[in-house]
Order: sequence, then C-alpha cells, then structure tokens
Amino acid sequence: MGWATLLLQVLELHAYIRQYHILQGVSFDVREGEVTVVLGRNGAGKTTTLRSVLGLTRIGRGEIRLDGLSLVGWRPHEIARLGVGYVPEDRGIFTQLTVEENLQVAERNRGNLRQRSGRIFDLFPDLYRFRHRRAGLLSGGQQQMLAIARVMVNPNRLLLVDEPSKGLAPILVRNVGEALREVAREATVVLVEQNLALAAHAGDRYVIIDDGRSVREGPMAEIAMDRQLQRVYLGVTERNGGLRALPWARR
Repeated sequence: MGWATLLLQVLELHAYIRQYHILQGVSFDVREGEVTVVLGRNGAGKTTTLRSVLGLTRIGRGEIRLDGLSLVGWRPHEIARLGVGYVPEDRGIFTQLTVEENLQVAERNRGNLRQRSGRIFDLFPDLYRFRHRRAGLLSGGQQQMLAIARVMVNPNRLLLVDEPSKGLAPILVRNVGEALREVAREATVVLVEQNLALAAHAGDRYVIIDDGRSVREGPMAEIAMDRQLQRVYLGVTERNGGLRALPWARR
C-alpha cells in the first residue's frame, strides 16, 4: 500500500496540558485504509497525540491536517463532524444505559444506527445478545467491544483508538485485535497500544514517540522483528514477556 493516499498528517506538533509542554515535535503520516500504531513508553505522549488530533489539547505550534485541511483551532465536535471517531482509554461508555441506548446516543444523524446495526452486531454478536443489558453489567471485554461499536455507529473515516487491550485477559486481547482488523476494512485507524503482540497483529505501520517527540516510523513488520528497537524505545525484554507474545503477530 505504498501509494495509498495520505489521510492524516501530523507535522512538528507541540501541545500543552495546562502549563506542561507534553508534545515537543511529533510528526507522522497516516495512510488511508491502514492501521497506524502509536508506540512508546508510559508518559511518552501517545494519548496526548490522539487528543490533539481531536482538538482536546492546546496546540502551541505545528500542524494537523485531515485530507489537507488544517484542524488546528477546530473544536472537538467540529472535528468529529468531519468523520473522526474516538475510543478513549477509559472506554467512555454510559454504564447506567443499556447497550442499545449507548449505541443510540452515539448517533450524529438520525438513522445511522438503523443503517449500520447489522454490521455492528455481526462483528460483535455479544452486543446483540445483551443489547437490553446495562453496559455496567458487561464484562471488561464486552465493554471494550461496545466502546469500539459506538464509533462504528457513524460513517467515520478516521478512528482514534486508545489502549483497547488495557486490563483485558490475553484471549480477550486477541478478540480485540481481530475486531480492529475488521473495523479497519471501512475506516482508517490510529491505534495507541502498549501490547506489542496486539500492535503487531493489528497494525500496518508504526510511529514511536519518546519523551514527547516522534523518533521513528515504518512498516509494522520492522519493529515486530527488531528486538533492539523494542528494548530501546519500548522497554520490551524476554524477561517481561513481551517478545514471547510476538509469534501471534500477522505474517
């Protein structure tokens, strides 16, 4: 997919949370139809990068372009209207509402859920089975599936997904990876993920953020095979189990 259209460009981005200068020069490209994985250690600036794309942080300088259109200065709801969906790290579901109600309130335009419910429930059969159950009573894996399903209600072009494997058992992590590959058939995905096995399975390309700066990007297979890169930038070692998971990666 070397000739794929650039959908999102992040150029020398500097961003702040209150007085703290979190991003200090992040640049990467996202190609249409691919899954780009944002990697890095805890606190590197990965979540801030996603939130910046959605207009949720203060931009000091740099550019964020969607299809060539600058998003800097746009409000989050305006960016969402351009077809950008966001799955936050905490899932962002309404625990007191049912599964069906969570999907209904995600609609940007009346009728979206009716048009897309078949696709959503085919991908996540548990959500159909428990559609009348309160979301707070779902398992952690089911809640994560609901969080992903909510951004599928609308015909988004770009999905920003933050740490979908967090707190999940290994078998559920794999299910999330399969779901993301399916979601990527209809939308471009930018994925923040600490689980390298999931990243290697779901991702097409990667960008590494280290201490608020992008330091490397390339095809996902490159970092999946390079133990030195994993050790230097991600802290992955044989001892902590990260490398042992890599045979799960897509080939």
